[in-house]
Amino acid sequence: MIGLDRNPQFEFRLRDDHDVTAQCTWQFDDDSSDDDPDDDGDDPDDDSGGSTPTVRLSALPNPVDEGNPVTVTAWLSDELEDVVKVPLTLTAGTAEPGDYGTLSGITIAAGQTRGTGTVSTTDDADRDDETFRVALGSLPSSVVAGSPNSVTVTIRDTTSANEPPAFEHSSYRFELRRTRTAAAVR
Repeated sequence: MIGLDRNPQFEFRLRDDHDVTAQCTWQFDDDSSDDDPDDDGDDPDDDSGGSTPTVRLSALPNPVDEGNPVTVTAWLSDELEDVVKVPLTLTAGTAEPGDYGTLSGITIAAGQTRGTGTVSTTDDADRDDETFRVALGSLPSSVVAGSPNSVTVTIRDTTSANEPPAFEHSSYRFELRRTRTAAAVR
């Protein structure tokens, strides 16, 4: 994937001939090490240049169907020799505190560039999509906040009135769009 950001996210939409749409998001992991023989060190998006590593957040799936967990990932721009605990804060947007679980932090093992944690969601009786925010807390001195330093998670209501009909049509149109930029890939 030449020319793409490290760990890009893509949104995939499936639309049938009756304009019924299904949607999901994928994030492609770049687990390659930084010892790339073709790397000249001039990548403007590479924020590992000998300074304090940055940490950024992502959450998948997002949106998440209520009652299902969402995985939060903390990404380091460079490996550390020691374990790092990345503290997190969760705050309600339109969701109520009982609509989602807790996650106080994510541990990233020594020599690794990512760690994950899970936040549960509750299948409640209301019929609205709801949101909550996961943000970096007070970071240890071994890392600094990168971007994004928070992510808003949407809990998608799954009551039957909001479920789209099953895809049973003969023609489909596909659209693939990078979610980190406004440019569309078609």
